[in-house]
Amino acid sequence: MPTSFLGQSLNAPLRFTNYTVANGLPSNKVNDIIQDSRGFVWMGTAQGLARFDGHKFTVYNHSRADSNSMPYDDVQNCIELNSHELVFGCNGKMWMVNSMNGKQHPRPSFWNSKTEAWPRKISNHLLVVKSLDKFYFTDNNLQVIDSLYMPVLKDIFNSFYLGDNIVLFSDNYRMFCYSINSKKMEEWKFDKESFSLLANIFVKDVDTINKRIYIGGYGSGVYTMSYNSSARDYLKGIKVPLSYISAVTDISYKDETIVVPGIYGLTIQQAGKPEIVLENIDGKSASILPGVLLKVFAGNKGQYWITGENGVSHFRPEFKRDLYI
Repeated sequence: MPTSFLGQSLNAPLRFTNYTVANGLPSNKVNDIIQDSRGFVWMGTAQGLARFDGHKFTVYNHSRADSNSMPYDDVQNCIELNSHELVFGCNGKMWMVNSMNGKQHPRPSFWNSKTEAWPRKISNHLLVVKSLDKFYFTDNNLQVIDSLYMPVLKDIFNSFYLGDNIVLFSDNYRMFCYSINSKKMEEWKFDKESFSLLANIFVKDVDTINKRIYIGGYGSGVYTMSYNSSARDYLKGIKVPLSYISAVTDISYKDETIVVPGIYGLTIQQAGKPEIVLENIDGKSASILPGVLLKVFAGNKGQYWITGENGVSHFRPEFKRDLYI
């Protein structure tokens, strides 16, 4: 069963392992995915939270018989707080699960319980919880260390850690940078003429070592911007030389590897090595599950997980003759 490679021909096909409801997933629509410190993979799906141990899935759902169970089955995001606790968001409610015994329980809210909350872990020590037009910054025990009220951020959900307790908020063509230490906010502006994208552009990932911001959107590619200490007015975008890009849904940068899923396929680029491009049009690819690819997650030991509307694909982008997981 051939895979279409536009950028490189390999001696053996890039091996994917695919998981769907037929393998035990509670839903083929997977909204988020993480790997905890013990190696278990957790997936937030439209029909519950699933834990994968490498062989089988354990599913956690709402139960009318258990008042401590999650209030809804639609799990949007998952975060590991420590070696035995995970927090996840379901329809704007924060809930927790003990990864050792599987017991669920609500997290005592530090905001009005009627207000929606959307948690996001942006570094090893910092979480951002959005609640309407207010953001809370917490540690791994969900203890609030700072909060930010800014009406201009009301419709912004994306946040990224830039280092030195600096947080970047971004949506279409807008970036706001907030320092937890100085309590100051500044707007960073795009130099729109340096982008050839057709429509919306969004920050997708940040390389804090080389101080680069990765940007993708609907149109013609992936861009990087430097955010070093020089002037930040009208930051210019530099196009990443990828040969094939559809509408970009996510970007992962880790260990000098860029993985870019889009509506019609997947692009992989490792430093100093040829590019790999896999088409996935109308389900003709035998490797990636058909349908829109939503998110890429870089797991342990160089493994990657691609979530979508039709399940999860798992692979390791090694440029070797035998490319089995």
